[in-house]
Amino acid sequence: MARDFKSKLSVLGEQVLTRQTKSVTIVEMPEQIDMTLFFTEKAITIQKVAGVLMGSASPSLDFNIHYAATRDATGTKLTTADMTLNSTTSGNIITSFNNASIPANSWVWLVQKTGFSGTVNQMHLTVFFTENL
Repeated sequence: MARDFKSKLSVLGEQVLTRQTKSVTIVEMPEQIDMTLFFTEKAITIQKVAGVLMGSASPSLDFNIHYAATRDATGTKLTTADMTLNSTTSGNIITSFNNASIPANSWVWLVQKTGFSGTVNQMHLTVFFTENL
C-alpha cells in the first residue's frame, strides 16, 4: 500500500508534488477552435497531454495549447509544431514539450486552426501537470 502511494507522489523535502489534471470534451466539432481551458494562479509544469477522437474515415486533427498572462495575446505554444490526435481507440499520449513551464497567473487555451481530416464528431483532452514549488 505505501509503495503504491509513493509511486503517485514526488516528495521534495517536506513538500509533496501531486499530479493534477484538467479535462475537456468538445462535441459537435467546429472547423476551428480557440477555446479557454483554464486559468492558473500558480506556476505549473505540463507533464502529459492525452487525447482521443470519436469519428470515422480516419479522423485526425492538429492542435496546440497556448498560454499567456492575457487571453488576447498570441501566447506561448506548448510545442513548436502542432500536436496530432488521430486515435479513436486508446488515444494519443504526448509527453514532449518545448515550453512546458507555465507561469503563475496565466490563461491556458486550446487552438486548432488547420481543420481536420476524416469525420471528427468529438474530441477529448486531458492535461496532466504539477504545481511548481
